Amino acid sequence: MQQISNLDLFFLIPELKALEGAFLNNVYESKGVLKFKFKSKNLIVDAKNKMYLSNYEFESEEPKGFVKFLRSELSNQKLIKIEQLDFDRVCVLTFTNSELIFEFVTGNIILVENGKIKAFLKESERIKKNKDYTPLKTKKHPFELNESDFDVVTGDVVPAVSKIVNLPVFYIEEACVRAGISGGIEKADKRKLIESLKELLSVKAPRVYYENWVPKFFSSIPLKKLEMEFKVFPSLNEALDEYYSNQPKTSEKLLKLKFKLEQQKKALEEFRLKAKESRSKGEAIYKNYELVESILKNPEEAVKNKKVKKTSDERYVIIEV
Repeated sequence: MQQISNLDLFFLIPELKALEGAFLNNVYESKGVLKFKFKSKNLIVDAKNKMYLSNYEFESEEPKGFVKFLRSELSNQKLIKIEQLDFDRVCVLTFTNSELIFEFVTGNIILVENGKIKAFLKESERIKKNKDYTPLKTKKHPFELNESDFDVVTGDVVPAVSKIVNLPVFYIEEACVRAGISGGIEKADKRKLIESLKELLSVKAPRVYYENWVPKFFSSIPLKKLEMEFKVFPSLNEALDEYYSNQPKTSEKLLKLKFKLEQQKKALEEFRLKAKESRSKGEAIYKNYELVESILKNPEEAVKNKKVKKTSDERYVIIEV
């Protein structure tokens, strides 16, 4: 499943500003995905990969732990501001008394009050209770790039650029296609590349790309690198809602059926091996039918003539052919 990138957040945040001034009614959870209820608007957040306003139904569970704490702390608080932090995969929701920070880059959600960390989804060396919240270090913004920045990297252009500029490979590839640049970074037209990277931030045109009419990719901008069926959406929120809400789902029942199918496949393979072994034995008996028949008629003579050998198990003998 495609993850929301910092470029997507750059275009998404202005749309989410419609939530500013609204009061948070409640927080719900379903399999790790959170829903923040603002009157008629539902903000869906998965710290690992997504954030968008949804019109689809959301089956919630009884909140536990961190989500239950968020509900008690944030319910009925007014959302003052929503913003992207340092052109990174980080979004900050500023409420009346606290800040809720979504770090998509780390898959974490942090509740901050007066600059101090009050609660979090995942603890780390940087994220601990009562510690000052410090933002992540980021790479360069596309608008800050200079040709000399590329002097410190070598190799293929896309991975080389990804080490310097704060953009995902998905969109760096698009910038290279638009600029007609491929191969090694050493021979690339640096000025043309920088202009192409900056151009990515200029025009928003949200769309979803389909494979057999199942959502395969979403994009905040038109993509020259993809030759697929696509649909353009009025807003990025609608494109994200379409993409994430229509992903093929694997239910618990289906997982059990798949497990049973795998078990049956293993059993069938074992049966085939046994059948092959039995068939080989049958063919050997058929091929040596006269010998087997003579042994069965006169086993003592067969042992005497060393046509068969006794085994430790009296039920079996070895026939020499």
